[in-house]
Amino acid sequence: MQRTYFRAGLLAWALLAAACGPQPASREQIAAYSEKITFSDFTAEAAENIAGHTIYQIGAQVRNQGNRTIAEMDVVAAFRDDDRQVVLKEAAPVVRRTHMPLKAGESRRVELRFESLPKSWNRHAPELQVTRLVLE
Repeated sequence: MQRTYFRAGLLAWALLAAACGPQPASREQIAAYSEKITFSDFTAEAAENIAGHTIYQIGAQVRNQGNRTIAEMDVVAAFRDDDRQVVLKEAAPVVRRTHMPLKAGESRRVELRFESLPKSWNRHAPELQVTRLVLE
């Protein structure tokens, strides 16, 4: 009887561990792996939504030059003015496990959406800093 409970408990633990998946990387791991992630070919577009608010869409090519799959990745985008002063920092998701991880050596186009960017923004590509990373 005890064996049955032990096996059931072990099976439940294994299923829970598998469902949770990989954990977010530490700051040190993010710093090291970020050197293997590049963003290029930036574009910027503005459009109005149904409520009449301007939505900015920043497009970029992201490339994973590392040897691991990126399951999830978030960045902070720093927008600057003409004097190169940061006028806004805003977080944005780049890769989500549910939409398709970014495999090692792979690159793809991503679109980041922002509302209410300051009028003082110099319209140059924002600086993107990886702040969250889940590697497989």
